[in-house]
Amino acid sequence: MTRERVQPLDQVRLEAAAQWWVRLQGAESPVDDVSAWFDWLETERENREAYLRIQELSLRLQATAQVKARRSSLRWDRRVGALAASMLIMTVGAAVLWRMHIAMQRPSLTLSTPIAALEQAPLPDGSIVSLGGATSLKAIYTEALRDIRLEEGEAFFEVHHERSQRPFVVNAGPVAIQALGTAFNVRKTGQRVTVTVTEGGVQMSRVGAVRGTVAVATGEQATYDPRSDRFQVVAVDTDRALAWRERRLEFVDEPLDAVIANVNRYSPRHIEVRDVNLHSHFYTGTFHPDKLEEWLIAIERAFPIDIHSSGERVIIESHR
Repeated sequence: MTRERVQPLDQVRLEAAAQWWVRLQGAESPVDDVSAWFDWLETERENREAYLRIQELSLRLQATAQVKARRSSLRWDRRVGALAASMLIMTVGAAVLWRMHIAMQRPSLTLSTPIAALEQAPLPDGSIVSLGGATSLKAIYTEALRDIRLEEGEAFFEVHHERSQRPFVVNAGPVAIQALGTAFNVRKTGQRVTVTVTEGGVQMSRVGAVRGTVAVATGEQATYDPRSDRFQVVAVDTDRALAWRERRLEFVDEPLDAVIANVNRYSPRHIEVRDVNLHSHFYTGTFHPDKLEEWLIAIERAFPIDIHSSGERVIIESHR
């Protein structure tokens, strides 16, 4: 197995501190950035010490940059600040920049499908991915990781077992899914992510979270709900969950807004929701792309909504 060289902890900490320093030099640093910086400082005492060392070094570098600017008839402005930042990164974060350079050289594969189209393609490691309608993903392979990024839509993965045992990880918005010798389906609808396992198992976790890993076994389905920031795992009929591969969508007790979003990936006419909250309404049923009108009539009867057409669009509004 090829392993990446691990840097000493102090160097890693200093690089992180240098990145925070550069990140916070903007004229208007986002509130989220500042809050995350405070959290990082409070995590460990050594983080604060590393940042103070970087801060001290930055002051020295700024002084040096100012001298260089004066010698070259430059005013002390943002150009000099940028020079100081560059010097700091070169001094402390050379390894970070090198890793960024390596990352840019990584081989990648981008796949996408139009509305209502189904496709299947091999991945660089021999794994097979089936893509649903209006789906896009990117595969980035390194010596240490098989990194799949599902940007939107739905995909079924049949993971090839490698001797090198590189982790196979699907990143879908706020969720990371690591395969454990497996076949599984991932559906991303906005920030809502649903994973169904047909063989083996997976581990799901919230990206950036320290805790909260969820194990999902064969015949189970796990859904991450961004509103509650929680995972829910249930036993399911996997054939129903993968019915999209036979050009029909099966839903079981799902929020109607998520249902509409997934229907739009196959619908011959775009459905637009206006001035109505559909998340609190739950739908169970089947959608056939060639029976859109019948399906619309059925949901209009079942929910407090009005549906009418406007050109090539279908408009859903609150019932008046």
